[in-house]
Amino acid sequence: YKACEVKTLSETDPDAGYKKTREFYKRLGFIPEVLDLRNYFGKNQDLSKKISEFGFLWVIGGNTFI
Repeated sequence: YKACEVKTLSETDPDAGYKKTREFYKRLGFIPEVLDLRNYFGKNQDLSKKISEFGFLWVIGGNTFI
């Protein structure tokens, strides 16, 4: 399954733990992909279609209500 990582931290706030977590999911057989919600503002149908491609959705970071 593809695993969707919705990272809400800003680019100026990197977290080395994300890389470790993606590696963990890879070992479990998932294919992780980062989804940037900023690319989908005002595009609800496109976002819904994109999210449907994933078997796992992981929303993390500071503002999960973006």
